[in-house]
Amino acid sequence: MKRIKILIAIGVFTMAGKAQSLPTGYEIATWYGFSKAAVSYTFDDNTPKQFTVALPLFEQFGYRTTLYPVTNWVTDWEQLKKASAMGHEIGCHSQSHPNLGSIDTAAQERELSGSKATIESQIGSGKCTTIAYPYCITGQMDITQRHFVAGRICSGQINAPTHAEDYLISSISLGDQGLNTPEALNQKCDEAATMNGWCVFLLHGIDDDGGYSPITSPTLTSHLTRIREQGHFWVAPFGQVFQYLKQRQNAIITETSSNKQRIELTLTDGLDNTLFNQPLTITKAIPNNWKKASVTQNGQNVTYKTHVNNGQRYVVFDAVPDAGGIVIKK
Repeated sequence: MKRIKILIAIGVFTMAGKAQSLPTGYEIATWYGFSKAAVSYTFDDNTPKQFTVALPLFEQFGYRTTLYPVTNWVTDWEQLKKASAMGHEIGCHSQSHPNLGSIDTAAQERELSGSKATIESQIGSGKCTTIAYPYCITGQMDITQRHFVAGRICSGQINAPTHAEDYLISSISLGDQGLNTPEALNQKCDEAATMNGWCVFLLHGIDDDGGYSPITSPTLTSHLTRIREQGHFWVAPFGQVFQYLKQRQNAIITETSSNKQRIELTLTDGLDNTLFNQPLTITKAIPNNWKKASVTQNGQNVTYKTHVNNGQRYVVFDAVPDAGGIVIKK
């Protein structure tokens, strides 16, 4: 489990989702670690300096991204395999970058299923679960839904914390055809923090690598420096943030027993556990005389913190839905 970082008072950044069911005294953070907003950086078209410049830069800041390669354009799968091993998501951007709205059903099926199969075969670990539509045109949605859990468009909006359109998740274009200054990128992240939303950035070329709508690496460096300094953003791959959003919206906490020494509960979400296994950040009010506590899930120790807010003591921890019973002990 990742180390939990409590950013502000509990309760300000939590919001019930579509089917969320929580007993009194429990809350699930809107975003992992009670971050004010989520931010994802997605790279299309596997341009050369995405690997030699951008990824090393993001690694310096400890951030992971999403890469959407066009599989027929890939000349070095080892680069993508290495990126995946480092925690970056590899998603679908089709086989040949067609306008999905202008090709027939059979062609769209080949483009999407073929790209997904190639990525999963070449990478050798993990699943290809999300898609970035070429030219941001969706095509036939039923085909997309057969192969992926979420899709990225580019409508230029920040996604609300209650976003319900799994296959129409907005992104904001960067580079000389979009936002291209640190200040502009920072402003979008600030807007996301204000609305507790999810900001998805869409990037192509880096510096002078010949990619579409290039953005300079100094611009990214300045922007990422500010994001890290602020410390209240959850920066994570597109698919990981989507998992959290979907699981939070469907989470059900059931308290099965409680006494002065011990609380037992279950966390479920009704989703496919092979596709949705992102830890959720949970807070639970505990008796004020519990100066210390321990948390386990399925018998394994879970990282936790306790704190007091407005005279009430809380324990905050991460847990994965459907991964076993949770026990909080004094």
